[in-house]
Amino acid sequence: MPRVIVALNEPEGNRDFIAYSKNVLHCLGDTSLFPSPTPPLTVVEADVGALDVAEVATLRQKGVASARDASRQVVRRQLDLLRGYVQTLADALPVAEAAELVARSGFSVKASSGHGKPPFEAKDGPTSGSVHLVARAEKTRASYQWQFSKDGTTWTSLEDTVRADAWVHGLEPAVAYFFRYSTTTKAGRSDWSEVISLVVL
Repeated sequence: MPRVIVALNEPEGNRDFIAYSKNVLHCLGDTSLFPSPTPPLTVVEADVGALDVAEVATLRQKGVASARDASRQVVRRQLDLLRGYVQTLADALPVAEAAELVARSGFSVKASSGHGKPPFEAKDGPTSGSVHLVARAEKTRASYQWQFSKDGTTWTSLEDTVRADAWVHGLEPAVAYFFRYSTTTKAGRSDWSEVISLVVL
């Protein structure tokens, strides 16, 4: 049975990781979708705040990086617990609804369809605010329609392409965006794909 997997795709840089963590907290603050996050968001928010302070301290004095790294590990464990909470909610929903829920959580969506290239990816581009969208190519000639959104409700269309990839530029850094695509072949227009999310660098 198809299942949507919640992925914790944490950025490597500490400042990006802090921004990512704060975005997850913001997304999970929607109690209509996430009524009782575990651990409580206030606890995680305090840990993220401590990490933020520790990161600033490393810029001002030497010998405190180990304390910052330990603080990051605490936050990462908290995020992993929240990921598990979202997974529990997603498992109770049909696949399409689960994918939408996970995208709204600030985490990433990955379908557990086995190993190999995922059907749809969003990757940070070489410049800040740019994203490269890559879909699984159709076996026949096709055109690809692309959309992005900041809230998962209001969508902005990009130019259609004849290749299974597209670029988005001018997005706001440290903000989570949602992406989807559809295809048009001689058989007609497909439904929109699963929604995936990415915190733009």
